[in-house]
Amino acid sequence: MADGECSANFCKTGDLRQKMLNMFEHEFSEDNHADCDVFSVDDSRFLKMMDDSVIKTGGHYQLPLSWKNEDISLPNNRSVVEKRLQSLKRRFERDDYFDQHREKIDWLLREG
Repeated sequence: MADGECSANFCKTGDLRQKMLNMFEHEFSEDNHADCDVFSVDDSRFLKMMDDSVIKTGGHYQLPLSWKNEDISLPNNRSVVEKRLQSLKRRFERDDYFDQHREKIDWLLREG
């Protein structure tokens, strides 16, 4: 500014505190969309499946597995599992592997 010039800025804020609170409520509210009932097709199908098949047995709820595709086909991997089992059996039988882990295994079997 040159000598003798004067400048003034004035903003009328009203209730600045209330405006800030309103902004924070709008920007950071966790339930802005809590009452929104817009679901994807998959969400709607999942909710219908839960509504149709959830049962309470012995004080516990049982839910179905929620596969994306109802016609899922899992591969037959029995031979792979049997080879893995034999490999684990051989490892337990050599190098005292089982003895090294026996205490932990016993604890797991006892405590669940």
